[in-house]
Amino acid sequence: DRSVASSTAVTIMGTLHARSAIVAGCSDGTVRMIDSRMREMAKIRSHAGGVVSLATSPDGTLLATTGYGPRGATAL
Repeated sequence: DRSVASSTAVTIMGTLHARSAIVAGCSDGTVRMIDSRMREMAKIRSHAGGVVSLATSPDGTLLATTGYGPRGATAL
């Protein structure tokens, strides 16, 4: 079962309309793709610290994030 249940805070959210999914940037530095049934489709380690912002392409094939690195600065 890959349902979403975590104590990790969501810091930013976006949508992937082409895939009917939500993308959540989290305080643990991960980005998670969640389907309409609230099941985690993918989990990507994106940053050492929390994810600050994210953007998706209109066709849902590209994702860009910024977040905190080991020195506290934001990185892409």
